[in-house]
Amino acid sequence: MRRLAWLPILAVLGFVFWTAFASVGCASKASATPMAASAKAAATTAPATLTPVPPSPTASAKELEAELDKAWASEDWAKVGTVLETLHQIDPTSEPWKDKLYVAYLNQSKVLTQKGDRQGTDQVLARAIALAPDRPEARALISPTATPVPPTPAPTKPVPPSSTPPLKVGDVITAGNWKYTVTKTDRQKQVQWTAFGNTFDAKGIWQIINVQVENIGKQTYAINTWDFEVRDGGGVVYKAASESGMYARSLKLSSTGEDFPPGVPAELILLFDVNPAATGLKLNLVQAKVLVDLDQ
Repeated sequence: MRRLAWLPILAVLGFVFWTAFASVGCASKASATPMAASAKAAATTAPATLTPVPPSPTASAKELEAELDKAWASEDWAKVGTVLETLHQIDPTSEPWKDKLYVAYLNQSKVLTQKGDRQGTDQVLARAIALAPDRPEARALISPTATPVPPTPAPTKPVPPSSTPPLKVGDVITAGNWKYTVTKTDRQKQVQWTAFGNTFDAKGIWQIINVQVENIGKQTYAINTWDFEVRDGGGVVYKAASESGMYARSLKLSSTGEDFPPGVPAELILLFDVNPAATGLKLNLVQAKVLVDLDQ
């Protein structure tokens, strides 16, 4: 009988423990569910983090000038034009870049003509005319059937580069980073540039000019074809021919576009295709802004 008396008590205790256990389990489950939902929501809505892509590096003007010198020396006129177009975009007001780009277009048109690419030639010449509509060289070379270009404006009286009296052959000129001496000048209808007898023929006549240059600066510099030009008594300007570099190398002389260390003299030779009837010829040293009389 005593044992039976404990049964109700044990039943009550069992019910209490069962109720407490069930409550704890439900609470744990309830608390875990919001955490899982939060984690899932966070994973769904969190934006992806992208690694920023750095901008493409842009070559500086100095780097482009170095690239230009190499391309000009190797007579890669397509590359020369591309580099000069970039430099012209960097500084559209720069007359030297504009002038050099025009010359590059003319040289590139010659290469395309030799390859028989008439359409490509006309396209390059059209760019030259658009760049410098007052210059006649590209207009004289473009096909009559090519896309029309603006007419040449009325010519203006040329302005001399300097009021400094002309110097003569043999004079030493010092200006900026360079020392110049025109040592010799000559005229020939054609010049031979290979041992096999290959020649460069002038349309007019070659004005051949030997110039000794010396870098007197504090670092290595290059001197280029466009640093020299010939002017006649009528104000006509003649640019150094692209053939100058190959002709100089055939004579084992230095050529424009090369790097020159300080204190080392070098002999250049330049070709200018001039009108045979032209008189009063003077070499314009562009960097020095002086004229050297070639007729004395």
